Amino acid sequence: MTICIAMHFEHYVLFASDTRTVTSWPVPAVDDNTSKVLETDLGLVTGAGLAPVLHAVNARLVSDEVRYVQDIKRIVLDEFERAKAMPWAGSSKAAVEASLNATGWFFTWMTSQGETPVLRAGVLQGSMLDELPEDAVMYLIEPDSVWLIPPLEATAEDTAAYLQRLEQGFMPLELFDTFEEHLKYHGDLCMAVIRDAASRYPSVSAQMQVGIHPIGREVVVTDRIELDS
Repeated sequence: MTICIAMHFEHYVLFASDTRTVTSWPVPAVDDNTSKVLETDLGLVTGAGLAPVLHAVNARLVSDEVRYVQDIKRIVLDEFERAKAMPWAGSSKAAVEASLNATGWFFTWMTSQGETPVLRAGVLQGSMLDELPEDAVMYLIEPDSVWLIPPLEATAEDTAAYLQRLEQGFMPLELFDTFEEHLKYHGDLCMAVIRDAASRYPSVSAQMQVGIHPIGREVVVTDRIELDS
C-alpha cells in the first residue's frame, strides 16, 4: 500500500505519491525505490494498493497497449479478475477482496472541446467498480478539486483529516506570480501530508515522487525526493 494525492488546477494536474512497495508473498520485502508516478502514452498514472495488481496494471499502461481512455478500464478489470483467481498464500478471500477494494489509480489525458484543449484527470478504485455507470470509464476529478488514495492502515478519520488539510491548502493559480511558485507551494503541501503519513504508517516511505501534466507544456515526473529535503 502507499499514499497518492491528485490535484486538478484546470491548466495542470499534479500527482504525488510515496515510493514504498511492501510485499508479503512469496517473500516478505520492503522496497522504497519504486517509481509510483509513471508517464503513459495518454498522460500520467499513479496508484496505491495491492502490489502485484498495481505492478501488473502499471506495466501494461506504460506499454503500447493503451491508445484510448477505455483501454485503462479494460486493463484494470483484467488484472482484478486475474488477482481474484490467484492462490494467495496465507490470505483469506475476504482479505484479498478488501485489498482489491482499496486498490486504485489516478490518470490524466488530453481531450478537446471543439478546438480548445482540455486536460482530464480521473480515478478508478476497486471499491468504485460496482457503482460506476456501465458507460463510464472512471470517475472524473473535476478542476479545482483534490483526491486522496490513503494507506490501507489509515482510519476513516485520518483519511478525512488528510483530505481536509489538502483542501484547505488548495490555492488557485491566479493567486501566485508564477506557475513555478504555485507548483512549489502545492508540492510542499503534498510533501507535508506524505511526511506525516510516513511517520504513522509502515506502508508509507520517507521518499516521494511528483508528476505534473500541464496544458501546453511537457509532462514531467520527478526523481525520488527525500521527505526531509
